[in-house]
Amino acid sequence: MIIDLSLRKKILLSFLSLIIVSSIMTISAVLLATNNSVAEQAREKLVVGQKVFEQLLALRGNQLFESAEVLTSDFGFKAAVLDQDRSTIGSVLDNHGARIGADLMMIASLEGDLIASTGKSQNFPFKHLLSEAEENGGLMQTVVLDGLPYQILMLPVLAPVTSAWTAVGFQIDDKLARQLKELTTLEVSFSGWDSNERRFELSTLDEQTNAAMRVYETQGDWLHMTYQGESFLALVTSLVKADNYQVNAVLSTSLSLAIAKFSPLKIHILIIASVALLLSAFIAFIIARNITRPVNTLVSAAERISQGDYKGEIDFDLFKKNEIGKLANSLSHMQRGIADREDKILYQVFHDTLTSLANRASIQEKIETLLEQSDGDSDIFALMQVNVRHFKQVNTTFGYHIGDQLLISIAKRLSSLMGEDDSAARLGADEFLLLLKADTEPEVSARANRILEAIIEPYQINELKLPIAFTSGVVLYPQHGQRTDELMRRVDIALNEANEQKLALLLYQPGSDEKHLKQTRLVNDLKEAIDQDSLCMFYQPKLELKQGKVTQVEALIRWIHPELGFISPEEFIGLAEQSGLMPPLTRWVIASVLREAAAWRTQGIDLKMAVNLSAYDLANDDLPDYVAQELEKNGLSTSSLILEVTESAMIDNPVQALKVLNQLRDQGIILAIDDYGTGYSSLNQLKDLPVDELKIDMAFVLKLDESKYDQAIVQSTIDMAHQLGLTVVAEGVENRASWALLETWGCDKLQGYYISRPQNSADFVTWFKGYDVNSEY
Repeated sequence: MIIDLSLRKKILLSFLSLIIVSSIMTISAVLLATNNSVAEQAREKLVVGQKVFEQLLALRGNQLFESAEVLTSDFGFKAAVLDQDRSTIGSVLDNHGARIGADLMMIASLEGDLIASTGKSQNFPFKHLLSEAEENGGLMQTVVLDGLPYQILMLPVLAPVTSAWTAVGFQIDDKLARQLKELTTLEVSFSGWDSNERRFELSTLDEQTNAAMRVYETQGDWLHMTYQGESFLALVTSLVKADNYQVNAVLSTSLSLAIAKFSPLKIHILIIASVALLLSAFIAFIIARNITRPVNTLVSAAERISQGDYKGEIDFDLFKKNEIGKLANSLSHMQRGIADREDKILYQVFHDTLTSLANRASIQEKIETLLEQSDGDSDIFALMQVNVRHFKQVNTTFGYHIGDQLLISIAKRLSSLMGEDDSAARLGADEFLLLLKADTEPEVSARANRILEAIIEPYQINELKLPIAFTSGVVLYPQHGQRTDELMRRVDIALNEANEQKLALLLYQPGSDEKHLKQTRLVNDLKEAIDQDSLCMFYQPKLELKQGKVTQVEALIRWIHPELGFISPEEFIGLAEQSGLMPPLTRWVIASVLREAAAWRTQGIDLKMAVNLSAYDLANDDLPDYVAQELEKNGLSTSSLILEVTESAMIDNPVQALKVLNQLRDQGIILAIDDYGTGYSSLNQLKDLPVDELKIDMAFVLKLDESKYDQAIVQSTIDMAHQLGLTVVAEGVENRASWALLETWGCDKLQGYYISRPQNSADFVTWFKGYDVNSEY
């Protein structure tokens, strides 16, 4: 769960968190240092205690040595030893032992046999030490005897050579442990075992603690243990470790008691930390309030701005000249900037940026308002959509800057023609929409005509005077529609029909929707037909006169709609160009024709295939690559294909068209100008085109035998083409008389119904195999 805290609480919590964390870290560091110091001091104390313990044992050893030396130096004692006077020896041992406080006095022969003893032992228990004592001239050792630890000294009795060994010992007991504790303030424990596995324990600790200590005794020299909540540190010293007995001394101290001495210091630290925390909380509260008050003011201003209120002013008296003051100033500037930008955005949302006219959204909103306020047939208004004809050519010829200036001038002229209740809007690149209020239908028509007459006057753009033609469509409310989308769609239909009929003004005709819907359906079905390969190709032969045989065919696309039947190419080709389907349609044609050509080759029919290209095909840079791929796929040479281009295809973008045509020509593709004589190209353009062939449009050939004008045009065209190195094809040959004239003038190839109508592949193959040109002669 996410907790949403105010800025003041966050600042306060941040300060408190920092202080708490700092205090915890400080206290932890102090406690850690204290504990480490206590442990270190305890280690030092134990090391010092160990040294004191060793010195105490050494001191006792020296006492033993002095006592034993006095005994072994006594002449009477030596004589008694030499004489084996056991009673005298025993008496001397008792007296001397009592005088020096020894717990053990023994004398043994050189072989280790007990001569006399102050104890109950019947044997000399240190026989195993005699060789070491003899080697060193004496021996001081800690031993275990009858389950008790002793510190003993063995010295030889010299008379004058060694005649016996004397052993003097002090028992390691509670008295020694308490004495050591008084000297070192440490707890002292002795433990061990003898050959009979008898254990002994001596300790200044209580029995339970000493028992717990003994559990850890074998883990190492240093022991750290906790018993009943109290922590101890101990140092283990091995006094002796023989095969049949062992004696350990353990020095220990309580860490808990040492640490407890620092409790007052810890309490003082906690008090200081608490006071610091309270003081910091108070200071943090003051700081947070001073920070958050102006911030809250800025938050309120930001919320007001976010709700769209840009008029309120920020009170700068609340802010000092610091970062928050700069933030307040920036917020104020931002508020003014947002207000300005919102005004601009709102303006741009409903206005065209180039002409400053209303845009589509704005004009549609106004239409909606009129429809809501309309009371039926008494309120009449019209929508007039105006298109600038050949506007793209203006951009291409004079540049986009001139085109933009022209649009601005048209917009100004349209605005000047609008009445108080009228509106003008720009819908797209070269289209405008006018909303005209009127009382009667004839008045609407009259106004539309007056507007057209006014806007066709030439436009002065810099030093250019441009005559501009317009096409317009008009719809009326309520006759032609009751909804905004309906009226907008139908005025667009009226404009399209005006363009098709080359009219300046056309009123929407009821029923045009059906035509528009049919066209929409045809576009969708044509795309599906291309994808499903359901179109078909027909072929019309071209007869080469010099060879006296058919050498080429023109491929003509046909579409048999599954529901609508035969669709004229004039109808669906135009729709393909308008809807952007022309490039995929042309590629389908190229692929189909080249497959057919490859199939004919297997039947011995080797003909060049002519395919028509449109302006939309020449706009694609990848067309040459596609053609090359299809030729290679079908195993055909580039000379097997002829691409026919109309003159009009060069008008829109001649630079791009020439680029693509040159690439095709470089590949070896034969290029032809189709429908020559009906386009807009000049002879100068013709000589620059990378073409091999010129096709004279059928309009000049159909009645060639009857029209002297057509004869003059065709004959001169043939001569001109030959002068330019081009072969000539005459299409539209309908009779033998036209054939004869064309042959006389040197026309290279003939194409027309007189030779053959377009046929499907199977019928054409049958016709081709049976055709004999000699029968014409």
